[in-house]
Amino acid sequence: ILQIKLRRRYFAHTNGRFDIKFIMQKSKVKDVNLWLSLLIFICIFIFVFNPTKYMQSVSNGLTVWAVAVIPALFPFFVLSKLLVELNFFEKFAKYIAPVTHKLCKAPAISG
Repeated sequence: ILQIKLRRRYFAHTNGRFDIKFIMQKSKVKDVNLWLSLLIFICIFIFVFNPTKYMQSVSNGLTVWAVAVIPALFPFFVLSKLLVELNFFEKFAKYIAPVTHKLCKAPAISG
């Protein structure tokens, strides 16, 4: 009975034809999801039952993120937000559209 239900479901998803490739793709996705779920569960299990070993690493990672990553990306975030809000890219696209059209054969909207 289970096989009949599965066949009907796959038959419905393949627009009226029985496609073995479709079935194989679905089973591969399920296998990957199963292994990924198992890996995540094992990692959580290790972290929960041995937290002292990983607390220092998490602390070091957050410190590096706060000291190095945020100061490096903050000016980019502010500048890009400012340029988007001022419609700089739309104004700049008008001037660069002929050049991009000649060089890349791209439409003017892609400017």
